[in-house]
Amino acid sequence: GVQWVQEPYFALDCQTWVISVLGVPKIDGWFGNGTALRIWETSKRIAGYNADSGRGWVDGVGFSDNGADQVLSGEWTLGAVNLLKNMAVYYRDHAEALRREASHMRQAVTRDLLVESPHGPALKYANKRYFIPFGWYANPVPSAASTAWAILEDEDYNVFRLGGAYGTDDIDVVAGSAEGGSA
Repeated sequence: GVQWVQEPYFALDCQTWVISVLGVPKIDGWFGNGTALRIWETSKRIAGYNADSGRGWVDGVGFSDNGADQVLSGEWTLGAVNLLKNMAVYYRDHAEALRREASHMRQAVTRDLLVESPHGPALKYANKRYFIPFGWYANPVPSAASTAWAILEDEDYNVFRLGGAYGTDDIDVVAGSAEGGSA
C-alpha cells in the first residue's frame, strides 16, 4: 500500500494555495467544518511574520518555520491574502475579521517591501536574504512575482479562479484530476 511520509519542512504556500484552489467547502467537507480556518491559524503560528498576539494577526508570512529567524515574503504573504479573501466568502461569521486581516497584511507588505526600481515601484521578494529550506535563497530585490500578486490582490482578482472571483465553485477531485464546476 501507499505510505505517507511527512516532509521535514513546513511549506506555507502548500497550505494557502491549496485551500484557495480546492476551496474552503471542499476542505471542510473532507475534514470537518472549520478545518480551513484552523489550517490558517496553525500556518500563522508556524510561518507568521511579526505576530501581534493581542489581535492574533501577523504582518505577513515567511516560507516555512519562521519562529527563530523572521523573514517576510511578498509573494507568499499575498498568496495568504488571497486565502483570507476566499475564506471570507465561506465563513460568513468571520468575514469582516478575515477581510480586515487581509487588508492589514496587504498594507504591511507595502510598508516593508515597497521599493523604487529602475522600472518604477516594485515589491521585493523578501525583506532580507534568507535560505529557504526547499533549496533556494530569497533575496531582497524587486520581484515580478510579489509585484504581480499585489496588483492582482489590489484589483480583487483571485488568480486561482477563472474570472477572478473569490470563493470557488464546488469541484470534484478524483484520482488526481479536477472535474466539475461550471463551464
